[in-house]
Amino acid sequence: MDKPAKQWSEDVTTDWPPDSANAELAQFADTLKSALPQLPDAALARIQQTMRLELDHQAARKRMFRTVSAMAAALLVAIVGWRLLDRGERAVAPLTSAPVIDHYAVAPAPVPVQAAARRPLISVQPYESLVGDENVAER
Repeated sequence: MDKPAKQWSEDVTTDWPPDSANAELAQFADTLKSALPQLPDAALARIQQTMRLELDHQAARKRMFRTVSAMAAALLVAIVGWRLLDRGERAVAPLTSAPVIDHYAVAPAPVPVQAAARRPLISVQPYESLVGDENVAER
């Protein structure tokens, strides 16, 4: 399904209505075109090959996107259909009696209160010499 390539005319005024006011513009276009260097046939062939490769890659990407989209849609339809149509009984044991409910009375055990220690937690007597006499608290 290759489309024929559009052929460009060498005449810049093709498909334009005749207009005497555009004569200067046509002359400018002819001057500009004659000043440009002509590409050799090998360079034009390379450009055409690169363009065809890019168009082929673009078409392949479109085909891949369509294929992946169709697969995702088919998977979605299959999952939804499976969920809607699978309404069969499950292998679950029927309930024949009331559920078992256990109640346990729990009372916290009393926490023994210890008497306050008679001696200080840290012995400060060995370190009294490090502190000046004015800082020592009276006992």
